Amino acid sequence: MSQENFIKYQRLDSKVKKLVARKKRSSWTRFCESLSPRSPSSIVWTNIRKFRRSLNHTDPSSNNPLDWLNDFADKLAPPYVPNIDLFPNFTPTPSSDDMDAPFSFSELQIALNGLKDSTPGEDGVPYSFLTNLNDKAKIHFLNIINKFFETGTVPHSWKSQIVIPVIKPGKNPLDSYSYRPIALSTTLAKITEHLLKNRLEWIIESKNILPSSQFGFRKGLSTTDSLGILTTDIRIAFTKGVSVANVKNKLLFTT
Repeated sequence: MSQENFIKYQRLDSKVKKLVARKKRSSWTRFCESLSPRSPSSIVWTNIRKFRRSLNHTDPSSNNPLDWLNDFADKLAPPYVPNIDLFPNFTPTPSSDDMDAPFSFSELQIALNGLKDSTPGEDGVPYSFLTNLNDKAKIHFLNIINKFFETGTVPHSWKSQIVIPVIKPGKNPLDSYSYRPIALSTTLAKITEHLLKNRLEWIIESKNILPSSQFGFRKGLSTTDSLGILTTDIRIAFTKGVSVANVKNKLLFTT
């Protein structure tokens, strides 16, 4: 661990990168020259995928899920849940807020509107099965949701998910951080989550609970709005010859 060895490493690393790039170019040239109008498309795409992975020197055949699966699962959810006794000041009290009211049929229709089929969970029920139900069946489904909501009962199948780890392109398959989790949950539970989310959003927005500076995860607001406000503050500061912090302080003071 010396400065001299670090410089040697940088030089060798630079040579290796140049050599790999040169080999890739020459191999790609030979591959392109070997193609003809009769070349099967399967062979073309197979070689393209090989070139994309050519810098990944890890042998995929040596990937043992036991080496990374436990760490991957711990990142998805904590290995334990704190007991309620650890929160001595927590005293659940009944609420008379609109949040406790049963879900209406119009709320269910809004949650079902515009849903497109995706890979279902354990039950195999797609969104289209629910969106194409008649009103009588939808009302029956809504009554089931309201019953669960009233009693605080959650079916076991709604609490379980199928998690598929998908490796990121060019990442080490032995590292748990190289995998992106794809969670497949039952569509019945996801529609209930839509109902809760829509109601929470309505209550939070109607009562102005969130600050005006909150742009993320809100309808009608995005990063563009935040950047637009920042750009405006910078331009005002330039015209007045002051810092942006002074502009913000004056605006806050006047409002």
